[in-house]
Amino acid sequence: QLENGGERFLGIYKSRARLAEIDDQNYIRQKRRVHDISIQQAAFYLDYSYYLQRLHQACSMLDRQLILQVDYNITISDSWIAQVQEHLAGQEAIIQIYLSIFKMLRNEKETKHFSTFKKRLANLPRDASAQDLAEIYQFGINYCARKIRAGEAVYVEEALQLYIEAIENGWLIIDGQLSPWTYANVVKLYLRKEEFTEAEAFIHRYLPALPASFKENAYHYNLAELYYYTGAYAKAQEHLVEVAYTDLNYYLGARVLLAKIYYQTGAFDALSSLLAAFMMFLQRNKELSKNLKTTYLNFCKILARILRSAEDKFPQIRETITTTPLLTDRAWLLEAIQT
Repeated sequence: QLENGGERFLGIYKSRARLAEIDDQNYIRQKRRVHDISIQQAAFYLDYSYYLQRLHQACSMLDRQLILQVDYNITISDSWIAQVQEHLAGQEAIIQIYLSIFKMLRNEKETKHFSTFKKRLANLPRDASAQDLAEIYQFGINYCARKIRAGEAVYVEEALQLYIEAIENGWLIIDGQLSPWTYANVVKLYLRKEEFTEAEAFIHRYLPALPASFKENAYHYNLAELYYYTGAYAKAQEHLVEVAYTDLNYYLGARVLLAKIYYQTGAFDALSSLLAAFMMFLQRNKELSKNLKTTYLNFCKILARILRSAEDKFPQIRETITTTPLLTDRAWLLEAIQT
C-alpha cells in the first residue's frame, strides 16, 4: 500500500505506524531476545500522525473562524507547539508547513509567518497527494484574500502566484476540472494588476477545464469583466448579453457589472431602471441568504443615492460607504464619488 504512492500524508503516517506494529507483533512471536526498533518506529509514526492531524484540524478551525466569524475551542498552546518543534516530527516537511500555517492564521498581522510559509512550500515533496497540496495552497490563498480585502494590495501578486502554481501543477484541478470560482478569482487578480493580456490568455487556456454546465457563463462573464477593466464597455455589454442567468452568482455579478458600465458611460436613465428592477428582484428572491441579499441591496441603494445627490452630499455618502458592513464593490463606490 505504501509503495503505491499518492496517499495523503496523514494516511502514510498511520500506515507506517500500523506496519511497524505488525513488525513488532512478528518480533514478539519469534521470541528472539535481540534489539528490534519496530516498537520505537510505531511510537514515532503514531506521534507524527497525531501532531499532523491535530495541526490540520487547528488550521482548518482558524481558517473557518476567520471566514464564518465563529469561535472554535482550538486548545493549541505555545507549549504544545514547542513540544512539536522539539520532537523528531518537527523536522518533517509537512508538519513544518502546518506549523507555519497555524502561526500565520493565529496572528495574521505578523507577516513573517507568511514568509516562512512560502519558504517551506519549496521543501514540500511534489509527489505528495494533490489533495494535501491543494489544501495547503488554499490556506495561503485565503490568507492573501483577507489581506487584500483589508487593503494590502501587495498580496494581490502573492495570491496570484499561489493560484497559478497550484493550477499549473494540477493541484487545484480536481477530477480533471477547475472550479469556475477559482477561474474567476484568478482573472480578477490579473485585472487588479492590470495584466490584461495575461488575463485573456488565462480565460482561453483554462476554459476547457471548467465543468460543462459552467463553461458558457464563465467564459462570457469573465470576458465582460476584462473588457470593462480595459474600458471597452460596448464589448463588455455584448458578452453580458450572452450570460444565461441560470446561476444566481452570475446573475448578481452581471447586474452589478452592468450598473457600473451604465454609470461610467453616463447612461443614468438606464442605470436608474436597472437599479429599480434589481432591487425588486433581490427583495422578492427567496433563494438568497439574508446577508447576501443585504450586500447587494446596499450597493443599489447607495448608487441610487449617488445618482440623485449633488457633490456637496458626497462626504456623507462616503461615510455611509465606509461604515456599511455588508456591501459589494465598496472600493468602486468610493471611486465613483471622487471629485
